[in-house]
Amino acid sequence: MSEQPPTAAKDCSNCQRRRLKCDRVRPACRKCGKRCLKCPGYGVQLKWDQGVASRGNLMGRSLPMKNSSLVSKSPGHNDPRIKSHSHLLDPTSNLRWLQPPPHSPHAPRLLAWFTDRVARRLAWVDGPQNPWRRIVLPLSETCDAVRSSVFALAATDLSLQYPKNDPWCQKFKDLSQSHHRHALSLLVSELKRLSALPPSETCPAASLFPTLASVMIICNNDLLNTETSEWRMHLTVAREILNVAKTHPGIEQSLSHMQRFFLQEYYATSVWMNLTNFKPVDKIVMKPPTSNEDAALSGFVHIIHRITQLERLKRAGEQSLDSDRTATSSHCQAQGIYTEIESARADSLQITNNINFWSDVDRRNFALVVRMYYHATLIYTAQALLSNASDSDASADAKITYSHTHIMHDLKELTKLRTGLHFAQDLVWPLFIAGTEVRSDRAAQEMIEHSFKAVMHVSRTLDRARVLSFLRSWWEFDGDGLGSWIEFARIRSENYNFIIV
Repeated sequence: MSEQPPTAAKDCSNCQRRRLKCDRVRPACRKCGKRCLKCPGYGVQLKWDQGVASRGNLMGRSLPMKNSSLVSKSPGHNDPRIKSHSHLLDPTSNLRWLQPPPHSPHAPRLLAWFTDRVARRLAWVDGPQNPWRRIVLPLSETCDAVRSSVFALAATDLSLQYPKNDPWCQKFKDLSQSHHRHALSLLVSELKRLSALPPSETCPAASLFPTLASVMIICNNDLLNTETSEWRMHLTVAREILNVAKTHPGIEQSLSHMQRFFLQEYYATSVWMNLTNFKPVDKIVMKPPTSNEDAALSGFVHIIHRITQLERLKRAGEQSLDSDRTATSSHCQAQGIYTEIESARADSLQITNNINFWSDVDRRNFALVVRMYYHATLIYTAQALLSNASDSDASADAKITYSHTHIMHDLKELTKLRTGLHFAQDLVWPLFIAGTEVRSDRAAQEMIEHSFKAVMHVSRTLDRARVLSFLRSWWEFDGDGLGSWIEFARIRSENYNFIIV
């Protein structure tokens, strides 16, 4: 009996696209050969798809997606920057790609600014063990893409220190764009290398995660630019990188500290984005471990993700004929979520005891932040799962009132302390949720507005101006029949495109 040729686990992309039954023979299927087509193989492949970015640094370029060779559309296909990096296609390059661009006299200042100012605003907790210093800075010494991304982010942040008409503002913006373009060109080449790997060769995590690190830093850079939403594109790139990482045997069980950290960054940003995109059920590729010293609040983020998924499923169930069963299921799910939230609070407070804060005052203030997250997530549970469950409306309203009172009390405690806004970057979620429950209380609205402006002053605007704009519209909305801000945002999703960070 003749030996059967090895086969792949899924169809090649040509057969998938043509809706043919692929014979999956390695290294190339026979169906493609019979049609004089070049079989693309069976591995994950990436491309720059067309029609995404119409302005900004990525003008003329588009999203890396699966199932095609990675090329840059015209004019990027002939971009001399891409050609100049052709040697990066060596699979052994392991991201030690190029020497940096001609040395800038501002490099020391950019590095110092990132270390002292930017890293402080990016971490859940700023302290001696801040991962944006402890993990990112050493990585930037060995990976050019990470270094260029760090410099781009620092330069953007520095430009915000100056008035818009100040020459230094434009100088640092130009410097940021230069490093930004350099980082993107390296990422294009690295993604091209990944797409060219033979189906039988697994890409090592040691190469993939520095690539993910650079993408997430660039994502943060674009979040600073309130005029664009290019950060969404970079998050899609990150998801495709992790799709490749999933092919690495046992990768989720053997993550290094650096790999866990950037997986947490990707996951948390994806969860905040999915709160307002209203897709049926989101697909986050890999979930990191829950709370640890680098992300003391991530236990709540995992629960927020689950609540969002359940709300989307509940919404789909309400549109079917079985709405009574959906209401009963939502009530049971909410009770289970409440138990998980209690556990998340206990875990976060335990981790807080092990974090090296700059002072005991900071430790006490962060305990208030944990409590605000706890109550905000309780409110979100009731809003998302119980808003239309008539048999539990009274119970849900009581829980919301109780938790809202505590958030507003803790907010007052933080804002009356000089050091209260050391954790400004963590306050957007509880501020937003508290803001959704003050439609008839003008004094509380003013307090929420004042606090949002204080957060933006201390920790940059990011998308927070749009978050506040949404809240103002929700306060002014006088229509009936909407159980919560979620329905309002779903109906107005084309008008409100924001991320709650």
